[in-house]
Amino acid sequence: MFSWHSRELPAGRCAVLRMGRLTLWIWQAPGEWRLATLQEERPQATEYRADLPVPREVPDWIRYIGPDRPGAFRLLPVLPPLPLAISPASALHLLPSSRSELFVGIPVTVRVEIPHGGQTLTLAEFPVQPLAKTWFGQPDDPHGLLCLSLRSRARLDVAELGPADPARAVCELRLHNPTTAMLPFQSLALPTDPLGL
Repeated sequence: MFSWHSRELPAGRCAVLRMGRLTLWIWQAPGEWRLATLQEERPQATEYRADLPVPREVPDWIRYIGPDRPGAFRLLPVLPPLPLAISPASALHLLPSSRSELFVGIPVTVRVEIPHGGQTLTLAEFPVQPLAKTWFGQPDDPHGLLCLSLRSRARLDVAELGPADPARAVCELRLHNPTTAMLPFQSLALPTDPLGL
């Protein structure tokens, strides 16, 4: 079972993380870190393997050079960098004068960090599932928001989302319709800044 914690990687060796649609290679070479990613066509089971030889088929590496240090690094889950425009996968209406809770699975972003100068330095962040950018609001609305689009099954019971998955954060949405009319729930913008994992 995968867990989020600090890791060690011997110099000259490689690690690979497969999570969601993301494949992430991490290579600790003398005096540098190298990262490479690939977005797979389909989600894959989460798997982390370390102390591997450097694969030949890896796409372009992103290089981070600096003093030669021990190969400590950390993988952390973070929420997407933009608000989410969440829309239900099927039509949803909230009855008049009622409240409800919905549970939504949010694909995480993997942050790669290293210790540097007594602090932690973020090398890069990679989404486990790429989300398209969309405008939330009317096209000519200056108060609209640039968001990432997320279609959701929006479940009433968190258990309906399936087993726990390190590639997904679960968010509870509390809806309230104080009016006497039916409220169609088409979409909402969820800022991710105030949310924590």
